[in-house]
Amino acid sequence: MFGIEFLPQSLDKDINQLDAMIKGAKQYLNQEVDFVLIPANPRKCASVDSLLAASLLRQKIKDYVFVPTLSGSGCESQSGKMRLSSQLLAVKYANFQTLALIGGENEGMSSVEMMIIAREILGEKVRIISGSGALDDAKNRHRLEQKLQAGVDMIITQPLFCAKEARTFLQIFESLKQQGGYKAQAFIGVFGVFNVHTALRINEAHLGFEIPQDYIESMDSVCGENTEERMEHRPKQRYEQLWQEMEKVAQEYGAFLYLSTPKHNDLRAYGICEG
Repeated sequence: MFGIEFLPQSLDKDINQLDAMIKGAKQYLNQEVDFVLIPANPRKCASVDSLLAASLLRQKIKDYVFVPTLSGSGCESQSGKMRLSSQLLAVKYANFQTLALIGGENEGMSSVEMMIIAREILGEKVRIISGSGALDDAKNRHRLEQKLQAGVDMIITQPLFCAKEARTFLQIFESLKQQGGYKAQAFIGVFGVFNVHTALRINEAHLGFEIPQDYIESMDSVCGENTEERMEHRPKQRYEQLWQEMEKVAQEYGAFLYLSTPKHNDLRAYGICEG
């Protein structure tokens, strides 16, 4: 399986953009897109409602699974819980079979709490996607175990930037699965970033993950001579290298890949030069 993130902006343009991304994934990354996840207000900026966008795109492009995202941010009050329940009822009404849940960051409802409510309303047939940070501390491991216990079906990691970190995640993930008898699937998050300054801004924004300094430096040193043309290709070559590394790790553990970009719907991650 392979999933991509897509940020809707304008329906007619979105259809063409998605078509290019899906074709690029097949030709450039050798991946057939299985699902398209529509995020909910990424980077804390207002965006088209995820549930509405997923519904409209599903009507226009019928061969792919579109996944709406519900956020637990602001759902700690009774009115917030009612709003979440209404959104879940809308998911059921629209007959979505896959749903992504993201907990409120230090506020609102956790993704585990959201899962419990989602199962009450949607039952067991709907697949639930949630996220996980790198498992380099006990806190993240505990959160992951809670999600597995709550019945999550698919876990997508935050963007990872080295094979060692991905292997560590998958080793712990598989160990937890075996111990608890869980059947969840793991997706390694790959991040297509093509500009050093963009990478630095992402780190300054504290989005819940950090691009390692050695990766940023490698974006500046993959090629040899310091010509303008080579400077343009270095980040792309580093991305291609990262993709190959993560693809290999995923194959080793029977895991999958999930692709996102900081510039949402960035066609360069799909081998397409944007004019």
